[in-house]
Amino acid sequence: MRRLKITYLAFQFVISFTNAQTFHVEENASIFIQDNATIQFGGALDNYGFIENNGEIGLFGNFNNLNIFNGSEGILSLLGGADQVVFSPILELQSLMVNSDGQTAFNSDSIVISQTLDFQNGIVKVGDSTSFVVLDGVDVTGGNDFSYLDGSMIQFGTGYKYYPIGDSIFFDPIEFLNITGVNLRMKLFVTHPPTSPLVPAPDEVIGVSEHAIWTAEVEEGVFDSSLVTLDFMNADLENFTRRNDIQYLVKSPVVVYTDSIGDVYRSLGVSELLESDSVSTGIITSEMGVTIGRTNIASIGLGLAPLIPTEGVVHVPNAFSPAATEIENQTYRIFGEKILEEGFELKIFNRFNVVVYETTSWREANTSGWDGTNPNSGNPEPGGLYYYTLKLRRENGEEFNDQGVLYLIR
Repeated sequence: MRRLKITYLAFQFVISFTNAQTFHVEENASIFIQDNATIQFGGALDNYGFIENNGEIGLFGNFNNLNIFNGSEGILSLLGGADQVVFSPILELQSLMVNSDGQTAFNSDSIVISQTLDFQNGIVKVGDSTSFVVLDGVDVTGGNDFSYLDGSMIQFGTGYKYYPIGDSIFFDPIEFLNITGVNLRMKLFVTHPPTSPLVPAPDEVIGVSEHAIWTAEVEEGVFDSSLVTLDFMNADLENFTRRNDIQYLVKSPVVVYTDSIGDVYRSLGVSELLESDSVSTGIITSEMGVTIGRTNIASIGLGLAPLIPTEGVVHVPNAFSPAATEIENQTYRIFGEKILEEGFELKIFNRFNVVVYETTSWREANTSGWDGTNPNSGNPEPGGLYYYTLKLRRENGEEFNDQGVLYLIR
C-alpha cells in the first residue's frame, strides 16, 4: 500500500486546507508537523494513520482520531464557526487553545494537557465518563461567560489552581489560592442544585444560595487546606428558602462549605469582596481555608452571614408576641455575639414593678427567653408595656448595661 508522508519543515510556515470537505489521513499514511509550523483544516479531519504534532493544528470542523495521534509536543486549536466534535479514545496534548464560535464536544476516555490551557471563546463539553486532566504546572488562562469547560476538570499538584468551569448555564470559575497537601489529584465540577433547601449552620450562616455549588473530590493524595475565590453572577443572596434565627445588624456574603457529613454548610468568612453589589454578583475570597477530610469530598458555595465587629454585637428587641407567626418572635430573647455567660443578668418587670422574668444565664436568655408567663401564678401576663434591665460582659472584658421598655403583644 502506498505510504503518504507529509513533513512541514519550514519555519513559521502555515498550510490551510480551507475547503469544508473531510480530510482523510489514510491507513499507513503519516503527517509530521514540525516546530513553529501550522496546519489548519477547514473541514473535518479523519485520522486512520499517524499524526505527530510538534507545531499547531487548527480545527474548523470535527476531528475523528481512529488510529494514532501524538500531540504531546504541540498545540491543538479549536477554531470552528459552529459546534464541533472531537473523538479520540486518548488525547495527549501539550496545549489546547479554545477560540471557536460554538461548543466542542470531546468524546474521549481521557484528555491530558501538559503545558497550557487557554479559553478565549467557545465552550468545551465533556461527559461524565471523560477525564479532562490538567497536569501540575500547566498555565491555565482565559475563561469568560462564553468560554469555559462544561464538565469536570482534574488538576494535579498543590499551590495555586484555577478552574475555568461552568455547567452550560453560567460560567462559574473557582480559584484555590494556596493548596497545601501531598501528591494531589483533585476533580472539580459545578452544579446548579434543585430547589430543595441547602442547610446552613444555624449558629453562623443566615442562608446558602442555590445559585451554584462547587464540588471538589480528592481522587489521589492529600488536600490539607486552601483559601478560595469564587466569581459569582446571578446569585440570590436575599431570598433564601431556609434561614436561621441569628439577629444581625450588618450582613455580608461569605464562602460556605460542607464536607458532606450532615450536609450542613459552615462559614469560611470573607477576606475580600470585589466588583460586588453584595446580593447577586461579585468576586469573593474566603477568610479561612477549605479543608477536605476523611470523606475526600467538599462542596463549596455562597452564603450570607452576620458581619460581626471585633467587639461583638448586642441586640435588644423592643417587642414580642407569643401569637407571632414566626417562631423567633414568640418569646422575648436577647441576641448577640461574643458575650460571656459569666456576669450576665436580665430582669423584666411589669407595671407594678414586680419581676415577671429573670435569668443569670446568657444561653437561656438567647435560646428560650421569656414566653410572657408570670412565673409565680403560671398565668399569661397581659399585653402592654414592660420594663427590663440588662447587664452583661463581652469577651474582650467590656461591660454592657442597658435598661428600657418592651411591649408584650397579645
